[in-house]
Amino acid sequence: MTFTINSGALPAGTTLSSAGVLSGTTTTAGTYTYTVTASNGVSPDATSASHTIEVTAGEFAAVTVTPAGGTVAAGGTQAFTATGADQYGNTLGDVTSATTFTITPDGSCSTNTCTATFPGAHTVTATNGAVSGSTELSVIAAALPYVSG
Repeated sequence: MTFTINSGALPAGTTLSSAGVLSGTTTTAGTYTYTVTASNGVSPDATSASHTIEVTAGEFAAVTVTPAGGTVAAGGTQAFTATGADQYGNTLGDVTSATTFTITPDGSCSTNTCTATFPGAHTVTATNGAVSGSTELSVIAAALPYVSG
């Protein structure tokens, strides 16, 4: 008996052997529908059946903020992106729109774009529910305007 997938797709990271063994580890949540055909080479040769696998993400557990270690002039802005991960380290994708950003020790953030007023080391924190992550932002003195005498 030989097994093949003739339509749809398995979750990334999983395979179906010709012996019909489904194996692997997927890291992407979603619903996956596929059709398996079993063939034994004897008439009637094949039969098919449709199957669905539901992969559910683990609990939201981490926020990664990018870019990491950026540099801007005082008064300048930097946009940030937040990516979520579940308790197993599987990515949950871009969670920027559902994340609140703050900057310390001074400055402000409007959605995901932050501005710092004074030069020095700053920390940008992204908070999504009870989970947060942070990155450093180096703020340098803005260039002085040229004055001609």
